[in-house]
Amino acid sequence: MDFFNGLYAATSGIAYGSLGFIVGLIYYLVRVYPSYVMAKRARLKNPWLMWIPILGEFKILHLAGFSYWYFILMLIPFVNIIFMIIVFYRIMRNFGFGIGMTILGVIFSFVAFITFWFIVLSDRRFVGDIPREFQEEYND
Repeated sequence: MDFFNGLYAATSGIAYGSLGFIVGLIYYLVRVYPSYVMAKRARLKNPWLMWIPILGEFKILHLAGFSYWYFILMLIPFVNIIFMIIVFYRIMRNFGFGIGMTILGVIFSFVAFITFWFIVLSDRRFVGDIPREFQEEYND
């Protein structure tokens, strides 16, 4: 009888673990897809890097017009919060939003997530300027 109780406990643990993995994967895909589309609209080099966890953060910096070296600021406590607000503002500005959307995004963090999806689902164009070294060559 103990064998079957142990077997039941093991299989239920695997089932819950698998369910947690699937839910986490779906959340990650829903969170990263808008960043990928925005990188394509900004004509960033290698927009597929958005799908790779740490490299995607580097590409977010490029979307705001910062180089890879600014990633160091994201590792410093409290400085990273201020820096991410600046990054969010610059991304919003590059897609035609003003300071108001940045303030809403800071106060209600889910608004930032919704804003990225709004940019993807609408025909919001990239109107900002980022260094050419971050962008693909554009041939008409």
